[in-house]
Amino acid sequence: MDGDGDLDVIINGRHNFVNESILYLNDGSGNFTQSAGPTFLGGTSSDVQFGDIDGDNDLDFVVMGWGNSNITFLETYLNDGNGNFTLHAPSEFIPSGARSGEISIADANGNGKNDVFLTGLREIGIYVTHYYMNYTPPCTSSSSITLTECDSYEVPSGDETYTTNGIYKDTIPNFNGCDSVITIDLTIVNSSTSNQSVTTCGSYDWNGTIYNSTGTYNQTIPNHLGCDSVMTLNLVVNQEATGLDVQSACDDFTWIDGNTYTSSNNTATYTTSNTVGCDSIITLDLTIYTVDVTVTNNQNSLTANATNATYQWIDCSDSSLISDATNADFFPPTNGDYAVIITQNNCTDTSDCYAVSTVGLTFNEQKSDQLSLFPNPSMDGMFTVNCNNGERQSFYITDVLGKVILRGYFSKGKNMINLRNASAGSYILYTGSDQLKLIKK
Repeated sequence: MDGDGDLDVIINGRHNFVNESILYLNDGSGNFTQSAGPTFLGGTSSDVQFGDIDGDNDLDFVVMGWGNSNITFLETYLNDGNGNFTLHAPSEFIPSGARSGEISIADANGNGKNDVFLTGLREIGIYVTHYYMNYTPPCTSSSSITLTECDSYEVPSGDETYTTNGIYKDTIPNFNGCDSVITIDLTIVNSSTSNQSVTTCGSYDWNGTIYNSTGTYNQTIPNHLGCDSVMTLNLVVNQEATGLDVQSACDDFTWIDGNTYTSSNNTATYTTSNTVGCDSIITLDLTIYTVDVTVTNNQNSLTANATNATYQWIDCSDSSLISDATNADFFPPTNGDYAVIITQNNCTDTSDCYAVSTVGLTFNEQKSDQLSLFPNPSMDGMFTVNCNNGERQSFYITDVLGKVILRGYFSKGKNMINLRNASAGSYILYTGSDQLKLIKK
């Protein structure tokens, strides 16, 4: 194998689950050393044969077998004459080899070149015999190609670049080192350009890319002919405007969105167009002020419950203002119905009217037996009042805050009071005549 006139050894097979072929070189005295060359393909059920494959008068070899991944192979290793081998690639053996068979090398067609024979098992149930003829192809070759290129085309040799349509020729070395003349039928397609101007609000989606600011942008995509299409975008981005509308109101407020708000709100928004045609988003910052108009009836005086406010008490009979009655506490000069005008948080409201009927009266509990009320409490809101006094007398009923809910008259004898429509709770009955002034809870 190394041209020194003695016999060398090659071993092919599987060792420790590794498929390989190993060449051992003889020094002429029967001492062998492993070749420093590459590890050759190997496998099980294999065969190796030697012969001058490339016609340089040294021994090359062909190896066949069942290799890695359980794939059959057939490869040629070429000798440089000194026992240095290289894998001849690409393999000219198509299809590849076989296993459980043999290789023979001989000049079958008499052209002075060794041919290759193989026989064996390609795969389960398929047996093959192949003959590979070794020949030298004609040195000079020619071919033709038809191409469509964008803008320009550089020929395979690199000698010329063409930018127009035409039929051109180029020469390159072929596999045998001879001239290969290529005829090129060339079509040149030019790239395209486009330009567009856009004015938008906030951002702009251009072919899947989001742009948020004003500028000039470029994108390159293939046109319908497969060549570059260079697009230029002149973009103006107008930003959307935002702001707060700070408002305050008493009790309720109707905003620009048409809604009436009865409580403070800082989340409502309204969208309109600004001067550049983009959305202007306005957020409402609303404070609703209310006036506490509740009053505590202390029988012979009234107290407004509102704090940090101003007060003006009025006579409900004619809505007239009561002079100097501007405190939270009010002591009516006479019996009657009274209310208070309260100004609080820059808002003004008027309370309900509250009856005061005990001014200057002393209640005679000894005469309370002249009027009885039962059942008390009542489960259905119906009460019976027995009036033992012969006079017709008026009465009214208030809630615990002094708000009048019912007025009427009692006659002598049995009288009925209907409070079925009133809420469950405590109420006060006021009744009076010249002979009797009485309060019952």
